[in-house]
Amino acid sequence: MKKCSRIVSGIFLLAWIFLASTSFAEVVLMPKQLIVLKPGIDQILGTWVAAVNNRGQVPERFSLPVLLPREAKDFQPIEGIAAADLKLGDLGLVVQKEFPPGVSVLSVGFMLPASFGQATLHLKAMVDVGELTVMSPRGLLDIDSQDLSEAGSDVQDMQRYSVWTSNRMVIAAQDVLVGVSGVPEGRARLWAIGGILAGILAVGAGLLTRRASQRAMATDKYELG
Repeated sequence: MKKCSRIVSGIFLLAWIFLASTSFAEVVLMPKQLIVLKPGIDQILGTWVAAVNNRGQVPERFSLPVLLPREAKDFQPIEGIAAADLKLGDLGLVVQKEFPPGVSVLSVGFMLPASFGQATLHLKAMVDVGELTVMSPRGLLDIDSQDLSEAGSDVQDMQRYSVWTSNRMVIAAQDVLVGVSGVPEGRARLWAIGGILAGILAVGAGLLTRRASQRAMATDKYELG
């Protein structure tokens, strides 16, 4: 009985330590994260949005990874972050800064290229995300993802957005794939078509030149004979 009592006491002690370490954490990353996608010419302009809650009474330093697509070619701070607060490390892009008491909203803008009106976003969360939401202006982009479900629409800044949310919690290191189509096309398709036509013309010119040369040689042989 004494041995069993000691085991139970040990379990309660471990549980108390765990609860104490989580409940008294002063600075925490809020469970919801948002990605807003807007169309550009042959590119997608995105914004990552998250919030940090400092439950203490004094500013505290805290770091968190930014959930950016693997394909992102550029990024810049938008709200709640200075350029000096962004660091590139083993976890990718990370925010490292001192947060004042209360809730701080953070946002980072990014750009990723599109090809022939389409793009794929490979998202890998470095920490657990309770709910991942993707929004885009309604009717401008088409979203397709097995990891997200359409969740109606919302109005922001006098514009209606289509909303997709994660089907379940996004676990750290889990991949989330988001397909995007309907991106406005610029000159990329024209250059591709022009390149194909130029190749066809080059091949045709080569064939015609070779045939003309063969005819000339045949004529010379006939005249010499």
